[in-house]
Amino acid sequence: MFSRRDGPLFAAIAEAAIRRLHHLAAQDLSNMAWSCSKLAMVHDPLLAAIASAAIPRMRVFVAQDLANTAWSFAYFLVQNVPLLQSIAEQAKRLICDFNHQNLATTAWALEELGYQDNPLLSAISAAVMTSIDIMDPMSMATLLDRPFQQRCRALLEDRFFQIVDSFHNAMIPSLEFYRDGRYQRLALHCRIGNFGVSGGRYLYSKLGISVPDSMFLRRALDHIPRIGRMIGDRYSYDGIDFVRQRVMTYAEHELVLDSLRAPVRGSGTYENARTVGNRWLEPVQPPFCPHADRSTCSEFRMWSSICEMIECIEPRAVGDSIARKRITGSINALVSGPCCVSCIGAAAQFRLLFPNVIIFLAAGLSEAQM
Repeated sequence: MFSRRDGPLFAAIAEAAIRRLHHLAAQDLSNMAWSCSKLAMVHDPLLAAIASAAIPRMRVFVAQDLANTAWSFAYFLVQNVPLLQSIAEQAKRLICDFNHQNLATTAWALEELGYQDNPLLSAISAAVMTSIDIMDPMSMATLLDRPFQQRCRALLEDRFFQIVDSFHNAMIPSLEFYRDGRYQRLALHCRIGNFGVSGGRYLYSKLGISVPDSMFLRRALDHIPRIGRMIGDRYSYDGIDFVRQRVMTYAEHELVLDSLRAPVRGSGTYENARTVGNRWLEPVQPPFCPHADRSTCSEFRMWSSICEMIECIEPRAVGDSIARKRITGSINALVSGPCCVSCIGAAAQFRLLFPNVIIFLAAGLSEAQM
């Protein structure tokens, strides 16, 4: 794979591809879209040409082609309705050929793009119910957040929440569990990058973290441009446009410390960015992302910043658990999408550090909450 700095090369490939797209096979078209998304290279004429070439040949797209194409356009939040309609129709014809990842990817991509096809949702729902016994946890997490019929949702919830229960039971309530590598090993063993909105909310509830009230959520939504996994920020480099995917967290805190007469109140918006060095929290690498630095996550940056603020106000909190227990108050937070397994660990560590601070957190929102 080329470096993102090869702007002229990317431009030349895109221009040459546009001229030849109508001679490419279905898998080639799908791979072209997928490659653009993996490189985060957004080339609007190329995406439009891929859609134009794919629609008349959609009948020869296989399940993997459909899922990859849908995912790629969702990555860029490009809502090409004729393309999505064609993908949905072919998906209904081939639903029996879809593996679990295909089902999850297609359902997620169409919802992320705001495209709803109820017959396709019913077909995916039926496929899920017939194969759930052999479904991988990551696909379950993704599918549980989709608007399926109640019977399918109940089945997914029952099976996936058992997995969440097992994960939670293995989380030892000790800071050493996170610092000596045991949480890292648990995350890799369970092979779940994130638990989704529903699964994450359930796991947080097991950790004593509740959902914020509607008044806070309304305030928070003024600070986050979009709820969903994709918040694309376009930028140009070397003559080519790229997309940086953003994850945002808005938080409000009210903390009570013995050394101060009045509570410490504040708010802030945090975004995934450069690594945050801190002595408080330990990030882990999620499965499927062996080189990811999760100290860059917006949620990790939030927890780290609050820890550092407390340290400035009450230096004894660094090494004195009794001093930390005297700190009370609350934190409300809204994250634009589901928290990764590392950020769930960061929240659990914060709870252990400051057990008398009440946490309210929502990571992504359901339709009812929005």
